[in-house]
Amino acid sequence: MITSTSCACGPAPAKIVMIAEKTDRVAGLVPQQVRARAHALAGSGGGELRVYAAGRTVAEIGRINLLITRGGQSEGDDKLRRLGVDRRLESLGEAIAASKVGARGFDLYAALQAAEDAAAEGSRDVTLATTVLGSTVPPLDMARLTAADPKQAVEHAMKGPLRTIDLSGVVLRPVLLTPVGQKPLSAGSEVWREQFIVELGTALGARVVDPVRNRETSPPWAHPSMLAPIPSIETDPGPRRIDAAAFRPETAVLLDPQAVQSKIKKIIGSYAAGSHVLVTGYCAKFGGNADSARALSRDRAQVITDLLVEAGVSPKLVRTVGKGWDVRADNDKPATDKAQRVVIVDFIQARDQ
Repeated sequence: MITSTSCACGPAPAKIVMIAEKTDRVAGLVPQQVRARAHALAGSGGGELRVYAAGRTVAEIGRINLLITRGGQSEGDDKLRRLGVDRRLESLGEAIAASKVGARGFDLYAALQAAEDAAAEGSRDVTLATTVLGSTVPPLDMARLTAADPKQAVEHAMKGPLRTIDLSGVVLRPVLLTPVGQKPLSAGSEVWREQFIVELGTALGARVVDPVRNRETSPPWAHPSMLAPIPSIETDPGPRRIDAAAFRPETAVLLDPQAVQSKIKKIIGSYAAGSHVLVTGYCAKFGGNADSARALSRDRAQVITDLLVEAGVSPKLVRTVGKGWDVRADNDKPATDKAQRVVIVDFIQARDQ
């Protein structure tokens, strides 16, 4: 464990915490946002940085004093002070890389417990550096939770053991890491994870600072905790299905209107003039309530209806319905599956009516 000490005179130093997700999908450096804060503290009189590595388990790596001294006095030369801080941060990065926090998986729940423990000891300024979507361990198994909009996912998760975590008084600073060695996250995935971590931190009592994206893409760490590639939230919902991830979470606002309009054109390509059109919105069964799910699914279906009309379909021939989670969009999948989060466009020939 790394521990650096120097002059302890004067006011108690500011205490900051970094909890770093350690997987082969995460850059093997202390994120630039944490480096910037460390340098700022060093320049204003020092402080303490406490670091944890989080994988399948969590390990405290150590604490470094950010007060750089020479001859018993605070270092006055900016270049030498920055060099001293960089050396300590480099040692931290090496220690994180060598830490053993499980061979497979990432437990976001355990990382949040570490934040609670640090806060109980007086370190209430916490930077959480994570992909978020890499969490594979219940109660924060993202493969399941991403079937819902972020707020619904948090409401569902808070019904379990997560509700015992108390981050009251904590300032939580999410740093959203760029997965390394796989396809870039889609726009839907980026927006989802950003809103989810804000909703989650707020539900736990923290004051959440706006998340920032860290775009460092250094190679995998020397001793990684292995994770499967993070899947995109969007699925391939089929030729007449618009995935709910096309919308901003909790809303009927399109993330990429141009992309959805392009799909509408493809849908229109199989439309027979004079056919009636049924546009139905669905939700996965998570959190919230049935009425709000129906309302959201209908609002999203209405957006698709409007695009169909703009593309030339007569509004008299279109019927718009919001089913919420009352009915499954895909009967072969569970009610909580991503496959239920769609808007489906059906064409009904006159003879079928």
